[in-house]
Amino acid sequence: MKKNFGVLLAAAVVTLLATSAFADMASDVATARNEAALAAKSNDMEVVQIHLHRSANCLVSPESGSYWPRPGTPCGATEGAIAQSTLTLQKKRLSDAATKLVAGCNQSELNDAHRYANEAIKLLDSAMASDE
Repeated sequence: MKKNFGVLLAAAVVTLLATSAFADMASDVATARNEAALAAKSNDMEVVQIHLHRSANCLVSPESGSYWPRPGTPCGATEGAIAQSTLTLQKKRLSDAATKLVAGCNQSELNDAHRYANEAIKLLDSAMASDE
């Protein structure tokens, strides 16, 4: 009886940790999507770039060359959703979204930055729908 309880307790702890990690990752992706949507709606290029950077920060780790170390980063306490994901296809879509967001930051035309923001939003939506 004690042996079964120990196994059940261990399984519950593993499940709780996995659920917590997924919740962090899902929260980071949701925040990244929100920031990208704010970028896509803004008509001020500086504001667009700030939101694109903030969105990318939720996906990449602070050690990444793509990370933008500025105050107010909404997901600054995490390792980024890409590192937290355990699904191969999801990681690819998140990585592709981060690439789009960083590319959008480097645009000089508002319409181009908006296009990259919208492409990233589609990839983020697709990543969260991924169920390999």
